Amino acid sequence: MARPINPTPVLCGKDKEIFLKDLENTSHDSRKESFLKECDRIFNEVKKDI
Repeated sequence: MARPINPTPVLCGKDKEIFLKDLENTSHDSRKESFLKECDRIFNEVKKDI
């Protein structure tokens, strides 16, 4: 039998500030983004043929 899922911890104080700061400063890799778009395009093409 599976174990119960524990609740997600809540970030407070300094941890919350660090997390939000890191979230604002995320950068996107254009190569990765174009690869993912190409994967999505291929997936949608194949899905239509099924």
